[in-house]
Amino acid sequence: MKKLNLKQNICKHATPLSYRLFLVALFILITNAAFAQSVQIGAYYFDGWGGDTVHLNNKLKYNYPERQPIWGWITSTPDVMGKQIDAAANAGLAFFNFDWYYPKENHRDFNHDALNHALNLYLNAPNKNKLKFCITVCIDKYHQIGPEDWPALTQAWIELFKDPQYLTINGKPVINFLSHNKLMETFGSTEAVRNAMASFKARAQEAGLPGVVLATCVTPVNPDAIGREARACGFDFLTNYSFASMSSFSAIRGGVPVDNLINLANGVWSGYQRSSMPCIPTMTLGFDPRPWADGKNSYSRQRSYSGYTPASIYRSVSALKNWIIKNPQFTSREGIGYLYAWNEYGEGAWLTPSSNGVNMLDGVRRALVGQ
Repeated sequence: MKKLNLKQNICKHATPLSYRLFLVALFILITNAAFAQSVQIGAYYFDGWGGDTVHLNNKLKYNYPERQPIWGWITSTPDVMGKQIDAAANAGLAFFNFDWYYPKENHRDFNHDALNHALNLYLNAPNKNKLKFCITVCIDKYHQIGPEDWPALTQAWIELFKDPQYLTINGKPVINFLSHNKLMETFGSTEAVRNAMASFKARAQEAGLPGVVLATCVTPVNPDAIGREARACGFDFLTNYSFASMSSFSAIRGGVPVDNLINLANGVWSGYQRSSMPCIPTMTLGFDPRPWADGKNSYSRQRSYSGYTPASIYRSVSALKNWIIKNPQFTSREGIGYLYAWNEYGEGAWLTPSSNGVNMLDGVRRALVGQ
């Protein structure tokens, strides 16, 4: 006798009601699988951990041992980069978003700057195919970019875009800037920035790429104005680095409960919704900059958050994932989201397994992989 297929068996033995329930369950299963495939969440990677910058101070090393990675404080080595790639990929992360710097004092050697060393290690890692990557161009008083720098820099970025592991939106490489406001200062006007971005996209197409997706890190306090300004500058997406300093919670002894960052995130993401632009939402996992506070800098005036654990990471990553799934009209087709951060040890947000046995990636894995 010829065997019946699955559908024929169901039709033969099931009641109309049970068959409909089966179809509903099958639809939910397929839909959830599609959602799971549509989310790509990665983490910002800050490279201050090669032993040759000021970031690893004694206060951090000796007063905050729980932040020390299982591999030791010096992680910018080929061996440790490979282990970090494995750890991130096994937890369900899709990419590293490397902070990228253009040193003011040594422009010609920017590819070998100490703060860009980890990116080079990733690019040469034998297991880099496990994890995609992109960059965030960080601009501050020590790292400035002007019109005279633009041709060389855009060419360098285009070379990065050609790497098959580079993160894309709609097939186009995505690059983030922190932020368009800083570019407006050095380029002199909105129009100058817009022209620079247009030339960037044109050069990418001349190099055989489909174009470039430009994202700017903003604080959407006034979403309508921010959206208009960013779009006028030629940007395609809004995003964020860390929004912890936006908190309206009063500083209390022991710090503000870290779960308040989820409430703050929902406010930030709602701001994106009210703007005229799509977004790449970011989740600030934690913030406690006391290791870098010296009584003079801004860290001394910023509040800290307490209760940072794998459980809090799970809640935070789940909140980001669920928001992306529920708001596809405001995000990228690929469902891309950023986590702050993989290794911001000085600012109190890290995902690397700690030398004390606590692994924050347990929370990430549970939220993204379900284990």
